[in-house]
Amino acid sequence: MKIISIMLLAITTFQLQAFVTVGDGNCDYVLIQKALDEGATELRVVNNKTYEENLILDDIDISISGGYQTCELAVQGVADGPNSVISGALNPAQPVISITGAQQQSIVSFDQLTLSDGSEGIYSNSADVTINVDDTVITGNTGSGLYCTGGSSLVSITGASEISQNIFDGSGGGLFVSNLCQVDVYSPVLISENEVSMGGGVYADQGAVVNLHGAVIENNQASAAGGGIYIADQGTVLTSTQSQVLGNLAVTDTNFGGGIFAIGGSNISFVGGLIQGNHSDFDGGGLYLATGAQVNLHGVSLQDNSALHHGGAFIASDAGTTLTLTQTSISQNEAPGNGVGDIIFGATVNVENSLIYQNMTTNESFGLFLLFGGDSNLNLNYVTITNNTIPASNEVISVNGSLISALSSIIHNEGHPVFNATNNPILNVNCAIVNEDQSFPADQTVMVTDPMFVDPSNDDYHLQANSPAIDYCADEVSLNVEYPGDIDGQLRGYDVPGVDNGGIYDLGADEYDNDLIFESGFEIN
Repeated sequence: MKIISIMLLAITTFQLQAFVTVGDGNCDYVLIQKALDEGATELRVVNNKTYEENLILDDIDISISGGYQTCELAVQGVADGPNSVISGALNPAQPVISITGAQQQSIVSFDQLTLSDGSEGIYSNSADVTINVDDTVITGNTGSGLYCTGGSSLVSITGASEISQNIFDGSGGGLFVSNLCQVDVYSPVLISENEVSMGGGVYADQGAVVNLHGAVIENNQASAAGGGIYIADQGTVLTSTQSQVLGNLAVTDTNFGGGIFAIGGSNISFVGGLIQGNHSDFDGGGLYLATGAQVNLHGVSLQDNSALHHGGAFIASDAGTTLTLTQTSISQNEAPGNGVGDIIFGATVNVENSLIYQNMTTNESFGLFLLFGGDSNLNLNYVTITNNTIPASNEVISVNGSLISALSSIIHNEGHPVFNATNNPILNVNCAIVNEDQSFPADQTVMVTDPMFVDPSNDDYHLQANSPAIDYCADEVSLNVEYPGDIDGQLRGYDVPGVDNGGIYDLGADEYDNDLIFESGFEIN
């Protein structure tokens, strides 16, 4: 009877505690896997040792948290120390943590851990699982930091998590996401300094979805394609708030897409944030898009990217490929070999309410933008192109047998023809201010004059109060109704009192609104 009472007390105590501690000292367990094998569902892992284990989580709900400095503090729930380290060094050909099983919908959580020295940090294959990763560092593995494919897998990465320095000859240094897996990455998570063949920071394909919520993809490297992000085969990358793709590299002379590489019907929607300082040793410093990729950038700064060959800022190639830029700034990109923006072999690029300035090309054969191929198409609506560095006498836009529409725009690069048109392209330019009109067909509606920017020497390309671009167009044009308004978000069609230039819609990226002047006066009075 006494033995039964003791057993019942032990069982009751375990149920009330609802967690076990792991570590050297007075902890419940010395090894993490032992605690898992004996049915523990919440593990508090002390950071007083390195756990050289390759963990297997099969169809279980589990929470593993670290950062506890002693067993006693783990009991108290005080995790105020460095991460607890789990190393796969004893069996580096296996993941540090493997997640399997599809018999039930499992929930697995990791907090304040460092996962290193395995083939992958976290590996989930065909599991029916929700994975929560918080304040966790995944580094120094010989495969992807997080590998997720198949099943009904949902992954959330939050807090001060970092996926870095995973180096191998494969795909997806930070994240490998495939076959319908979904991964959400939240600010301030950092994916950096990973080095692979394709997708240094992120690789996504086969219907996988990666949602970036303010995350940073920085200083990753690919030897084949996609220094920062590689997306293919119906994969999707969505960004909701101010994510950044910074300083990523595509490092061989046959490589594509320093920042982002997208092919095969993939989709990217990038809202806000930066694509900056990325480089390709071949094509597409910022972006390389091909074979039906659909990419939308809204409110993005596409800045200081470079490529040694085509497309310092971007290159779009092949029929069915579409790049749409709205309320976006394209500046300080460079392509010594060819154009800063190239649209070739039937691709379409739509640019609206955007500003293109201080970009540079040094190739004496082509202009700032290159259109090549019969069905290649560039549409410019409410766009300002100015103050770019182009070789002497070269044009702003080289058009070879393609289609271009420039409506309600300003193309004003002093000393350079706007177009060099060959092989019977279709040019539709209406209601525009340009710096010359000799390169235009006779039936185009343009005005050669100074658009009168506020302070172009300091990159302020808003319109002065007496600019001829104000209220110049009678008709509104729009490609994208989802994001109305000029580059500052001000609605089009503000009719400035006392200005009669023939319409109510301003030219270029800026819609002049002198309500601010009146508002200041009212405040003073």
